Amino acid sequence: MSEISLKPKVEKNGRTTYTVTYTESETKTAQDRALAHMGEHAHIAGFRPGKVPLEMLREKVDKGELLEETVRRILPETIRTVVERDQLRPIMPPKIEVTKDVPLTLDVTLIVRPEVNIKGLKKIKVEKQEVKADPKDLQRMIDYMRNQYRTTKSVDRAAKDGDEVTMNFTGKDGEGKIIPGTDAEGYKIVIGSKSLIAGFEDGLVGMKKGDVKDLNLTFPAKYHAEHLQNKPANFTVTVTDVAEVHMPELTDEFVKEHNMGESAAAFKASLEKNMLEQEEDMERRRRESALFDAVRSATSVELAPELVDQEARSIAENLGEQLQRQNMSLEQWLESTKKNPQQLRDELQDEGKKRLVLRFGLEQALEEMEIAVPDDEMQKAIAEALDSMEPEERKKEEAHFATKGEHGYEDILWRKKIEKFVTQMLA
Repeated sequence: MSEISLKPKVEKNGRTTYTVTYTESETKTAQDRALAHMGEHAHIAGFRPGKVPLEMLREKVDKGELLEETVRRILPETIRTVVERDQLRPIMPPKIEVTKDVPLTLDVTLIVRPEVNIKGLKKIKVEKQEVKADPKDLQRMIDYMRNQYRTTKSVDRAAKDGDEVTMNFTGKDGEGKIIPGTDAEGYKIVIGSKSLIAGFEDGLVGMKKGDVKDLNLTFPAKYHAEHLQNKPANFTVTVTDVAEVHMPELTDEFVKEHNMGESAAAFKASLEKNMLEQEEDMERRRRESALFDAVRSATSVELAPELVDQEARSIAENLGEQLQRQNMSLEQWLESTKKNPQQLRDELQDEGKKRLVLRFGLEQALEEMEIAVPDDEMQKAIAEALDSMEPEERKKEEAHFATKGEHGYEDILWRKKIEKFVTQMLA
Protein backbone atom coordinates (compact mmCIF):
# COMPACT_ATOMS: atom_id res chain seq x y z
CA MET A 1 0.00 0.00 0.00
CA SER A 2 1.35 3.45 -0.92
CA GLU A 3 2.37 5.73 1.90
CA ILE A 4 0.58 9.08 2.06
CA SER A 5 1.90 11.56 4.59
CA LEU A 6 -0.57 11.82 7.45
CA LYS A 7 0.47 15.41 8.23
CA PRO A 8 0.35 17.22 4.91
CA LYS A 9 1.68 20.72 4.52
CA VAL A 10 -1.38 22.97 4.68
CA GLU A 11 -1.26 26.64 3.75
CA LYS A 12 -3.78 29.41 4.34
CA ASN A 13 -4.13 29.99 0.62
CA GLY A 14 -5.78 26.59 0.21
CA ARG A 15 -2.71 24.70 -1.01
CA THR A 16 -2.39 21.28 0.61
CA THR A 17 0.67 19.24 -0.39
CA TYR A 18 0.94 15.49 0.19
CA THR A 19 4.04 13.38 -0.29
CA VAL A 20 3.08 9.98 -1.74
CA THR A 21 5.50 7.03 -1.98
CA TYR A 22 4.37 3.99 -3.99
CA THR A 23 5.44 0.41 -3.51
CA GLU A 24 7.35 -1.45 -6.24
CA SER A 25 4.25 -3.56 -6.93
CA GLU A 26 1.96 -0.54 -7.29
CA THR A 27 4.42 1.20 -9.59
CA LYS A 28 4.86 -1.87 -11.82
CA THR A 29 1.10 -2.42 -12.11
CA ALA A 30 0.57 1.20 -13.17
CA GLN A 31 3.59 1.06 -15.48
CA ASP A 32 2.27 -2.08 -17.19
CA ARG A 33 -1.07 -0.37 -17.76
CA ALA A 34 0.77 2.64 -19.15
CA LEU A 35 2.83 0.44 -21.49
CA ALA A 36 -0.29 -1.34 -22.70
CA HIS A 37 -1.87 2.00 -23.55
CA MET A 38 1.25 3.28 -25.30
CA GLY A 39 1.57 -0.03 -27.18
CA GLU A 40 -1.79 0.52 -28.88
CA HIS A 41 -0.13 3.20 -31.01
CA ALA A 42 3.47 1.95 -31.09
CA HIS A 43 4.98 0.88 -34.45
CA ILE A 44 7.69 -1.72 -33.99
CA ALA A 45 8.91 -3.91 -36.85
CA GLY A 46 7.44 -7.39 -36.75
CA PHE A 47 4.51 -6.52 -34.50
CA ARG A 48 1.05 -5.10 -35.04
CA PRO A 49 0.03 -2.12 -32.85
CA GLY A 50 -1.18 -3.42 -29.50
CA LYS A 51 0.63 -6.76 -29.87
CA VAL A 52 4.13 -5.71 -28.78
CA PRO A 53 5.31 -7.57 -25.62
CA LEU A 54 5.43 -5.27 -22.58
CA GLU A 55 9.07 -6.02 -21.82
CA MET A 56 10.08 -5.06 -25.35
CA LEU A 57 8.02 -1.89 -25.11
CA ARG A 58 9.70 -1.08 -21.81
CA GLU A 59 13.03 -0.97 -23.65
CA LYS A 60 11.77 0.94 -26.69
CA VAL A 61 9.56 3.72 -25.35
CA ASP A 62 10.79 7.10 -24.16
CA LYS A 63 11.45 6.89 -20.42
CA GLY A 64 10.03 10.35 -19.76
CA GLU A 65 6.81 9.58 -21.60
CA LEU A 66 6.51 6.25 -19.77
CA LEU A 67 6.92 7.96 -16.39
CA GLU A 68 4.32 10.58 -17.32
CA GLU A 69 1.83 7.94 -18.42
CA THR A 70 2.54 5.83 -15.31
CA VAL A 71 1.80 8.78 -13.07
CA ARG A 72 -1.40 9.42 -15.02
CA ARG A 73 -2.47 5.82 -14.35
CA ILE A 74 -1.51 5.66 -10.68
CA LEU A 75 -2.73 9.08 -9.58
CA PRO A 76 -6.59 8.88 -9.66
CA GLU A 77 -6.86 6.34 -6.84
CA THR A 78 -4.45 8.41 -4.72
CA ILE A 79 -6.53 11.55 -5.25
CA ARG A 80 -9.75 9.72 -4.36
CA THR A 81 -8.14 8.33 -1.18
CA VAL A 82 -6.88 11.72 -0.02
CA VAL A 83 -10.09 13.57 -0.88
CA GLU A 84 -12.28 11.05 0.96
CA ARG A 85 -9.93 10.63 3.93
CA ASP A 86 -9.44 14.35 4.59
CA GLN A 87 -12.88 15.43 3.29
CA LEU A 88 -11.47 17.87 0.75
CA ARG A 89 -13.20 19.69 -2.08
CA PRO A 90 -10.53 20.57 -4.65
CA ILE A 91 -11.43 23.56 -6.81
CA MET A 92 -8.91 22.93 -9.60
CA PRO A 93 -6.84 20.05 -11.03
CA PRO A 94 -3.95 18.90 -8.79
CA LYS A 95 -0.34 19.93 -9.32
CA ILE A 96 2.02 16.93 -9.54
CA GLU A 97 5.79 16.86 -9.05
CA VAL A 98 7.89 13.68 -9.30
CA THR A 99 10.51 13.95 -6.55
CA LYS A 100 11.96 10.43 -6.87
CA ASP A 101 11.84 7.67 -9.49
CA VAL A 102 12.64 4.70 -7.25
CA PRO A 103 10.63 4.23 -5.20
CA LEU A 104 8.18 6.39 -7.16
CA THR A 105 7.53 9.43 -4.98
CA LEU A 106 5.21 12.32 -5.83
CA ASP A 107 4.38 15.65 -4.27
CA VAL A 108 0.65 16.11 -4.88
CA THR A 109 -0.66 19.62 -4.32
CA LEU A 110 -4.41 20.07 -4.05
CA ILE A 111 -6.03 23.49 -4.10
CA VAL A 112 -9.13 23.84 -1.96
CA ARG A 113 -11.17 26.86 -1.00
CA PRO A 114 -8.86 29.14 1.02
CA GLU A 115 -9.71 30.80 4.32
CA VAL A 116 -11.91 33.81 3.62
CA ASN A 117 -12.73 36.66 5.97
CA ILE A 118 -15.06 39.49 5.14
CA LYS A 119 -14.97 42.48 7.47
CA GLY A 120 -18.01 44.64 8.20
CA LEU A 121 -20.35 42.99 5.72
CA LYS A 122 -23.48 44.26 7.47
CA LYS A 123 -22.08 47.80 7.54
CA ILE A 124 -21.70 48.03 3.77
CA LYS A 125 -24.05 50.68 2.43
CA VAL A 126 -24.36 52.10 -1.05
CA GLU A 127 -26.36 55.32 -1.03
CA LYS A 128 -28.94 55.77 -3.75
CA GLN A 129 -28.64 58.93 -5.81
CA GLU A 130 -31.69 60.86 -6.93
CA VAL A 131 -32.78 59.88 -10.41
CA LYS A 132 -34.38 62.44 -12.69
CA ALA A 133 -34.70 63.24 -16.37
CA ASP A 134 -32.50 66.25 -17.17
CA PRO A 135 -34.59 68.81 -19.14
CA LYS A 136 -31.59 69.45 -21.41
CA ASP A 137 -31.26 65.74 -22.20
CA LEU A 138 -35.00 65.57 -22.83
CA GLN A 139 -34.79 68.48 -25.24
CA ARG A 140 -31.82 66.90 -27.00
CA MET A 141 -33.85 63.74 -27.51
CA ILE A 142 -36.77 65.75 -28.88
CA ASP A 143 -34.46 67.68 -31.21
CA TYR A 144 -32.84 64.45 -32.39
CA MET A 145 -36.27 63.05 -33.24
CA ARG A 146 -37.31 66.25 -35.03
CA ASN A 147 -34.03 66.17 -36.94
CA GLN A 148 -35.03 62.84 -38.48
CA TYR A 149 -37.87 64.65 -40.27
CA ARG A 150 -36.07 67.84 -41.21
CA THR A 151 -36.36 69.27 -44.73
CA THR A 152 -33.88 71.35 -46.70
CA LYS A 153 -34.20 73.90 -49.49
CA SER A 154 -31.28 75.18 -51.57
CA VAL A 155 -30.73 78.94 -51.41
CA ASP A 156 -28.65 81.34 -53.49
CA ARG A 157 -26.94 83.21 -50.66
CA ALA A 158 -24.01 83.05 -48.26
CA ALA A 159 -24.12 80.26 -45.68
CA LYS A 160 -24.96 81.12 -42.10
CA ASP A 161 -25.31 79.32 -38.79
CA GLY A 162 -27.92 76.54 -39.02
CA ASP A 163 -27.59 76.05 -42.79
CA GLU A 164 -26.68 72.73 -44.37
CA VAL A 165 -23.58 73.02 -46.55
CA THR A 166 -22.60 70.42 -49.12
CA MET A 167 -18.90 70.51 -49.97
CA ASN A 168 -15.79 68.80 -51.30
CA PHE A 169 -12.60 69.12 -49.27
CA THR A 170 -9.02 67.89 -49.07
CA GLY A 171 -6.67 68.13 -46.08
CA LYS A 172 -2.90 68.63 -46.39
CA ASP A 173 -0.15 68.66 -43.79
CA GLY A 174 2.45 71.32 -43.16
CA GLU A 175 4.54 70.06 -46.08
CA GLY A 176 1.62 70.22 -48.49
CA LYS A 177 1.11 66.44 -48.61
CA ILE A 178 -2.43 65.05 -48.63
CA ILE A 179 -3.39 63.58 -45.25
CA PRO A 180 -4.99 60.14 -45.80
CA GLY A 181 -8.62 60.04 -44.68
CA THR A 182 -9.12 63.83 -44.73
CA ASP A 183 -10.76 64.20 -48.12
CA ALA A 184 -14.41 63.88 -49.13
CA GLU A 185 -16.87 64.73 -51.90
CA GLY A 186 -20.52 65.64 -51.42
CA TYR A 187 -20.03 65.91 -47.66
CA LYS A 188 -23.01 67.49 -45.85
CA ILE A 189 -22.71 69.38 -42.57
CA VAL A 190 -25.03 71.65 -40.62
CA ILE A 191 -23.12 74.71 -39.47
CA GLY A 192 -23.18 74.85 -35.69
CA SER A 193 -23.50 71.09 -35.19
CA LYS A 194 -19.88 70.94 -33.92
CA SER A 195 -19.37 67.70 -35.83
CA LEU A 196 -16.04 68.74 -37.37
CA ILE A 197 -12.80 69.94 -35.78
CA ALA A 198 -12.82 73.38 -34.18
CA GLY A 199 -12.86 76.20 -36.73
CA PHE A 200 -14.03 74.16 -39.71
CA GLU A 201 -17.74 74.97 -39.49
CA ASP A 202 -17.02 78.60 -38.55
CA GLY A 203 -14.94 78.85 -41.72
CA LEU A 204 -17.95 77.90 -43.85
CA VAL A 205 -19.97 80.91 -42.71
CA GLY A 206 -20.21 83.43 -45.55
CA MET A 207 -19.36 80.97 -48.32
CA LYS A 208 -21.68 80.57 -51.34
CA LYS A 209 -22.19 77.80 -53.85
CA GLY A 210 -19.06 77.56 -55.99
CA ASP A 211 -16.79 79.34 -53.47
CA VAL A 212 -13.35 77.87 -52.73
CA LYS A 213 -11.53 78.57 -49.47
CA ASP A 214 -8.46 77.38 -47.56
CA LEU A 215 -8.92 76.75 -43.84
CA ASN A 216 -5.76 76.62 -41.73
CA LEU A 217 -6.69 74.57 -38.68
CA THR A 218 -5.15 72.38 -35.96
CA PHE A 219 -6.31 68.91 -34.99
CA PRO A 220 -7.43 68.72 -31.34
CA ALA A 221 -5.23 67.21 -28.63
CA LYS A 222 -7.66 64.31 -28.15
CA TYR A 223 -8.31 63.58 -31.82
CA HIS A 224 -9.18 59.92 -32.44
CA ALA A 225 -6.21 59.46 -34.81
CA GLU A 226 -3.27 59.83 -32.42
CA HIS A 227 -0.74 60.64 -35.16
CA LEU A 228 -2.74 63.78 -36.04
CA GLN A 229 -3.21 65.12 -32.52
CA ASN A 230 -2.14 68.79 -32.24
CA LYS A 231 -0.92 68.71 -35.85
CA PRO A 232 -1.61 71.65 -38.23
CA ALA A 233 -3.59 71.06 -41.42
CA ASN A 234 -4.76 73.06 -44.43
CA PHE A 235 -8.19 72.19 -45.81
CA THR A 236 -9.17 73.31 -49.31
CA VAL A 237 -12.96 73.54 -49.33
CA THR A 238 -15.28 73.87 -52.34
CA VAL A 239 -18.94 74.55 -51.52
CA THR A 240 -21.35 72.82 -53.93
CA ASP A 241 -24.64 73.72 -52.24
CA VAL A 242 -26.09 75.87 -49.45
CA ALA A 243 -29.51 74.93 -48.08
CA GLU A 244 -31.84 76.24 -45.41
CA VAL A 245 -32.87 73.67 -42.84
CA HIS A 246 -36.45 73.46 -41.66
CA MET A 247 -37.03 71.60 -38.39
CA PRO A 248 -40.66 70.58 -37.80
CA GLU A 249 -42.38 71.82 -34.66
CA LEU A 250 -43.46 69.27 -32.08
CA THR A 251 -47.21 69.69 -32.44
CA ASP A 252 -50.12 67.33 -31.83
CA GLU A 253 -50.56 67.01 -35.59
CA PHE A 254 -46.89 66.14 -36.16
CA VAL A 255 -46.93 63.50 -33.41
CA LYS A 256 -50.10 61.87 -34.76
CA GLU A 257 -48.83 61.97 -38.36
CA HIS A 258 -45.75 59.97 -37.45
CA ASN A 259 -47.52 57.57 -35.04
CA MET A 260 -45.70 58.85 -31.96
CA GLY A 261 -48.73 59.21 -29.75
CA GLU A 262 -51.99 61.05 -29.30
CA SER A 263 -50.47 64.44 -28.54
CA ALA A 264 -47.19 66.29 -28.12
CA ALA A 265 -47.66 66.29 -24.34
CA ALA A 266 -48.22 62.53 -24.31
CA PHE A 267 -45.13 62.00 -26.46
CA LYS A 268 -43.00 64.11 -24.11
CA ALA A 269 -44.36 62.24 -21.09
CA SER A 270 -43.57 58.88 -22.73
CA LEU A 271 -40.08 60.04 -23.66
CA GLU A 272 -39.45 61.32 -20.15
CA LYS A 273 -40.68 58.02 -18.67
CA ASN A 274 -38.28 56.05 -20.88
CA MET A 275 -35.42 58.34 -19.91
CA LEU A 276 -36.23 57.88 -16.22
CA GLU A 277 -36.27 54.10 -16.64
CA GLN A 278 -32.88 54.25 -18.33
CA GLU A 279 -31.51 56.47 -15.57
CA GLU A 280 -32.87 54.12 -12.91
CA ASP A 281 -31.28 51.15 -14.67
CA MET A 282 -27.94 53.00 -14.85
CA GLU A 283 -28.21 53.93 -11.18
CA ARG A 284 -28.91 50.34 -10.18
CA ARG A 285 -25.92 49.12 -12.17
CA ARG A 286 -23.77 51.82 -10.57
CA ARG A 287 -24.88 50.73 -7.11
CA GLU A 288 -24.31 47.05 -7.92
CA SER A 289 -20.79 47.86 -9.12
CA ALA A 290 -20.12 49.91 -5.98
CA LEU A 291 -21.46 47.06 -3.83
CA PHE A 292 -19.16 44.53 -5.48
CA ASP A 293 -16.22 46.90 -5.09
CA ALA A 294 -17.05 47.24 -1.38
CA VAL A 295 -17.29 43.45 -0.96
CA ARG A 296 -13.92 43.01 -2.68
CA SER A 297 -12.32 45.67 -0.47
CA ALA A 298 -13.75 44.05 2.67
CA THR A 299 -12.56 40.56 1.71
CA SER A 300 -9.32 39.15 3.07
CA VAL A 301 -8.04 35.98 1.37
CA GLU A 302 -4.69 34.50 0.43
CA LEU A 303 -4.72 33.11 -3.10
CA ALA A 304 -2.71 30.14 -4.30
CA PRO A 305 -0.54 31.16 -7.28
CA GLU A 306 -1.86 28.18 -9.26
CA LEU A 307 -5.39 29.48 -8.79
CA VAL A 308 -4.43 32.96 -10.00
CA ASP A 309 -2.64 31.48 -13.01
CA GLN A 310 -5.72 29.45 -13.93
CA GLU A 311 -7.99 32.50 -13.69
CA ALA A 312 -5.54 34.57 -15.75
CA ARG A 313 -5.53 31.86 -18.44
CA SER A 314 -9.32 31.87 -18.49
CA ILE A 315 -9.37 35.65 -19.00
CA ALA A 316 -6.75 35.32 -21.73
CA GLU A 317 -8.83 32.67 -23.51
CA ASN A 318 -11.88 34.96 -23.43
CA LEU A 319 -9.78 37.79 -24.84
CA GLY A 320 -8.55 35.50 -27.61
CA GLU A 321 -12.12 34.53 -28.53
CA GLN A 322 -13.17 38.19 -28.64
CA LEU A 323 -10.24 39.09 -30.89
CA GLN A 324 -11.02 36.14 -33.16
CA ARG A 325 -14.59 37.38 -33.58
CA GLN A 326 -13.13 40.77 -34.54
CA ASN A 327 -10.68 39.17 -36.99
CA MET A 328 -7.79 40.64 -35.01
CA SER A 329 -4.64 38.86 -33.90
CA LEU A 330 -3.16 39.25 -30.42
CA GLU A 331 -0.13 40.99 -31.95
CA GLN A 332 -2.39 43.54 -33.67
CA TRP A 333 -4.29 44.12 -30.44
CA LEU A 334 -1.08 44.65 -28.47
CA GLU A 335 0.10 47.14 -31.07
CA SER A 336 -3.20 49.04 -31.05
CA THR A 337 -3.22 49.23 -27.23
CA LYS A 338 0.50 50.12 -26.98
CA LYS A 339 1.16 47.18 -24.64
CA ASN A 340 3.89 44.59 -24.57
CA PRO A 341 3.42 40.90 -23.66
CA GLN A 342 4.75 41.37 -20.12
CA GLN A 343 2.31 44.22 -19.45
CA LEU A 344 -0.52 41.99 -20.70
CA ARG A 345 0.57 39.14 -18.43
CA ASP A 346 0.73 41.49 -15.42
CA GLU A 347 -2.73 42.88 -16.20
CA LEU A 348 -4.18 39.37 -16.57
CA GLN A 349 -2.69 38.38 -13.20
CA ASP A 350 -4.10 41.52 -11.52
CA GLU A 351 -7.53 41.01 -13.07
CA GLY A 352 -7.44 37.34 -12.09
CA LYS A 353 -6.73 38.26 -8.46
CA LYS A 354 -9.55 40.82 -8.42
CA ARG A 355 -12.06 38.34 -9.79
CA LEU A 356 -11.04 35.62 -7.36
CA VAL A 357 -11.16 37.92 -4.33
CA LEU A 358 -14.64 39.09 -5.32
CA ARG A 359 -15.83 35.55 -6.01
CA PHE A 360 -14.60 34.23 -2.66
CA GLY A 361 -15.93 37.33 -0.92
CA LEU A 362 -19.37 36.83 -2.43
CA GLU A 363 -19.35 33.14 -1.52
CA GLN A 364 -18.53 34.06 2.08
CA ALA A 365 -21.21 36.77 2.12
CA LEU A 366 -23.86 34.37 0.81
CA GLU A 367 -22.88 31.86 3.48
CA GLU A 368 -22.89 34.38 6.35
CA MET A 369 -26.22 35.85 5.27
CA GLU A 370 -27.69 32.38 4.73
CA ILE A 371 -28.97 33.28 1.26
CA ALA A 372 -31.00 30.39 -0.16
CA VAL A 373 -33.18 29.80 -3.22
CA PRO A 374 -36.45 27.83 -2.77
CA ASP A 375 -36.96 24.84 -5.06
CA ASP A 376 -39.95 26.41 -6.82
CA GLU A 377 -37.86 29.48 -7.75
CA MET A 378 -35.08 27.24 -9.04
CA GLN A 379 -37.42 25.18 -11.16
CA LYS A 380 -38.99 28.30 -12.63
CA ALA A 381 -35.56 29.80 -13.44
CA ILE A 382 -34.39 26.52 -14.99
CA ALA A 383 -37.54 26.29 -17.11
CA GLU A 384 -37.00 29.86 -18.36
CA ALA A 385 -33.37 29.10 -19.22
CA LEU A 386 -34.30 25.97 -21.15
CA ASP A 387 -37.21 27.68 -22.94
CA SER A 388 -34.79 30.31 -24.28
CA MET A 389 -32.72 27.63 -26.06
CA GLU A 390 -33.10 26.23 -29.53
CA PRO A 391 -34.52 22.65 -29.53
CA GLU A 392 -31.18 21.02 -30.41
CA GLU A 393 -29.28 23.01 -27.80
CA ARG A 394 -31.94 22.27 -25.19
CA LYS A 395 -31.74 18.55 -25.89
CA LYS A 396 -27.97 18.65 -25.42
CA GLU A 397 -27.94 20.84 -22.31
CA GLU A 398 -31.08 19.71 -20.47
CA ALA A 399 -29.26 17.07 -18.41
CA HIS A 400 -26.89 19.71 -17.03
CA PHE A 401 -29.82 21.54 -15.40
CA ALA A 402 -31.52 18.48 -13.94
CA THR A 403 -29.79 18.02 -10.58
CA LYS A 404 -27.61 19.78 -8.05
CA GLY A 405 -23.94 19.67 -8.89
CA GLU A 406 -24.47 19.90 -12.66
CA HIS A 407 -22.94 23.05 -14.10
CA GLY A 408 -26.21 24.39 -15.52
CA TYR A 409 -28.01 23.98 -12.21
CA GLU A 410 -25.14 25.49 -10.22
CA ASP A 411 -24.82 28.49 -12.57
CA ILE A 412 -28.49 29.36 -12.14
CA LEU A 413 -28.32 28.79 -8.39
CA TRP A 414 -25.35 31.16 -8.15
CA ARG A 415 -27.07 33.87 -10.19
CA LYS A 416 -30.28 33.63 -8.16
CA LYS A 417 -28.35 33.86 -4.90
CA ILE A 418 -26.43 36.90 -6.14
CA GLU A 419 -29.71 38.55 -7.18
CA LYS A 420 -31.10 38.03 -3.70
CA PHE A 421 -27.89 39.28 -2.12
CA VAL A 422 -27.86 42.45 -4.23
CA THR A 423 -31.56 43.11 -3.59
CA GLN A 424 -31.10 42.70 0.15
CA MET A 425 -27.95 44.83 0.33
CA LEU A 426 -29.35 47.65 -1.81
CA ALA A 427 -32.78 47.73 -0.18
